[in-house]
Amino acid sequence: MIPEISENKPSRFLIPLAAFVIVIGGMHAAASLLNPILLSVFIAIVAMPLLDWLIERSVPSQAAVLIVMAGIIGICLFLIWVLSVSLSQAVEALPAYEEMLRVQVEALKSMLEGLGISAEGGDLPGIVSTHSILPSIVTLISGLIQSIMDLLLVLVITNFLLFEFATLSGTERPVPLRTYTEHLITYIIVRIKTNILTGIGAGIFLAVIGVDFAVLWGALIAILSFIPYAGLWIAALPAIGLAWLEGGLTGAVLALIGIVGSNFIAEELIFPAMAGEDLQISPVVVIIALFFWTWVLGVPGLFLAIPLTIAGKMLLESYEETRWITRLMEGASAFSR
Repeated sequence: MIPEISENKPSRFLIPLAAFVIVIGGMHAAASLLNPILLSVFIAIVAMPLLDWLIERSVPSQAAVLIVMAGIIGICLFLIWVLSVSLSQAVEALPAYEEMLRVQVEALKSMLEGLGISAEGGDLPGIVSTHSILPSIVTLISGLIQSIMDLLLVLVITNFLLFEFATLSGTERPVPLRTYTEHLITYIIVRIKTNILTGIGAGIFLAVIGVDFAVLWGALIAILSFIPYAGLWIAALPAIGLAWLEGGLTGAVLALIGIVGSNFIAEELIFPAMAGEDLQISPVVVIIALFFWTWVLGVPGLFLAIPLTIAGKMLLESYEETRWITRLMEGASAFSR
């Protein structure tokens, strides 16, 4: 006869915690396998409203899937084209950028010497030679080739997922999937509108002040702004650096003002609903989730942090014992209601 195990309070806490650690450890170990699948699920869920809209208008389900996939592939091809053209132009312009860098470094030394700071003898940090940029670009191109191969796998999985979703109408899909889709789409719609407006505004401003590859920087700002808080700055730094090379400190300051101003107008004036407010997730939890999922999944975790956090929050809300955790995740807004 098997003895019953008493379910005391410590065991009720430690056993789920141990299971969570094991699952997360497995996800971290299998990140290269999980990332294409998770990205495919994310893209398929985002595309689901368009798929449903086409089917509701009597478009055959298979044709609707093909139309949606054509749109997804078209967006991917456009981004690949912008990136490839910009990279090839950047490689050709490297000698000119080397000269620009030399001029700006000399100007910076003169400015520091005018302030009484010696630019010799180690007071000014050494500038990395631009000859090291070329190997970095070669490495980047090889990495992009691998990324394109991964993208093809993601598109294939997304295609099969959309065919599966097309076989079920919205009411026939499982309730958790419908609920999760509603939450995620609410977030994605706000972010797409905000990011596109920010990217267009920043790209136009950079083009006006004469920064090279303004379309590329606008596209990167729109894409990387899906990364909460940090994404805008990751995309903005190269553009600001190039503006410094071409226009000195004045150009860098103007680029910074244009990018920050475009983001402020989009986030605070036109689309003031932020991710944390729409999804009732504390900004602190968003930042922690960003670091956590990036550690677990690598770079794709930057983009999947919010969708995975939404899924985790919904799972915790399903059980009375863990519902208090969701209130902590919502922050002060949960206790003011």
